Amino acid sequence: SRALRELCDEARILAFVHKDGRTYQRIQFRLWHWGDRTFAMRFPSDAQLLSVKVHDRWLGRLDTQERDSQQLLTLPFDQNTEFVRYEILVRREAGALLLPGAMQVSAPRIDWPIQPADLQVRWFLEGGLTPLRQ
Repeated sequence: SRALRELCDEARILAFVHKDGRTYQRIQFRLWHWGDRTFAMRFPSDAQLLSVKVHDRWLGRLDTQERDSQQLLTLPFDQNTEFVRYEILVRREAGALLLPGAMQVSAPRIDWPIQPADLQVRWFLEGGLTPLRQ
């Protein structure tokens, strides 16, 4: 069955943290044998979805809507190929400071179309920032 072959792999989140607390995330993954022409992903309401690349083409318009305090992003899947590569660029504003000079930064909670078989998360800190724990 096609549903048994659905797979999400090569998933990674690259997070860039700026001194003022803004973060940019580059979310990349590959989706195999999806059974429908579209699928949805959910992001926190404070995430600004900036752009999406499908294979090697940036989409001109994003299909997003707010639902249940989350953002719903609907993406196309090309039924004529085995897999499609995606890249999603997300921005989040700075959160509240924990202590003077200390902020808490976390990756956005993402509801994937299917749980990734492998997921790598890497953080890049602007010069002068130091993680308290890793």
